[in-house]
Amino acid sequence: MATLKSDDAALGVTIDTSAPATPAIASFSPDTGTVGDHVTKEHMLTLTGTAEANSTVSVFDASTLLGTALVTGTGAWTFITEQLANGIHDFTVTGIDTAGNTSAASSDLSVAIVNSLPKGMSLLGHSFTAGAYDKISNKGSEGAVYGTGNDTFLSHLADEVFVGKGGNVTYMFSSNFGNDTIKDFKASSSAVQFDRNIFSDFSGAMEHAAHSDSNVVISIDANNSLSLHNTLLAQLAANNFHFA
Repeated sequence: MATLKSDDAALGVTIDTSAPATPAIASFSPDTGTVGDHVTKEHMLTLTGTAEANSTVSVFDASTLLGTALVTGTGAWTFITEQLANGIHDFTVTGIDTAGNTSAASSDLSVAIVNSLPKGMSLLGHSFTAGAYDKISNKGSEGAVYGTGNDTFLSHLADEVFVGKGGNVTYMFSSNFGNDTIKDFKASSSAVQFDRNIFSDFSGAMEHAAHSDSNVVISIDANNSLSLHNTLLAQLAANNFHFA
């Protein structure tokens, strides 16, 4: 029977309670059509990125957990999705280290999956004018329109999702434009132009505006509304709206 003597060395135990470094999504594939525009016709995507070596990443589409991937000893990971529906997908990942600690979520990677690109897309100098005239040939789907920065978007009769990608962006809406969404509206640099047949001034537009979760929704009627994502009513000012 072993006897522990008073001069025996104590056993040192280290408990890891530190969260791992925030992982990142580096890319997705296949990126069909124009490379880098975050629009693809493929419905099964391969995501790649980096994270703490030998950890595990959990992959999310918005708040939905898609699955997990093991991280290599060099800090690389790959994840293949199941078939994804048409529309915009906001992918993020969190890391879980070998001690079970969870990291903060990564920055999101937004990808629009569509069976065909919206009609009427053209590049005019540094201004990008785009419109989706239908629901991209898929009943019930959304038209996803991406910009390149410092753009002008023209909405048409479709339920469109606009992503301006930064810069000074103007979104133009005439009558019967559908139920549209501006995904990255920024009060500091974005402007909405309404036809005067819809609203004649800023106060008139604000009478039809209300909060919905973290968004501002400007409702004209059941078939026409504009949702400004991650925006507060208090952030909106007269210079964010034009009327023509």
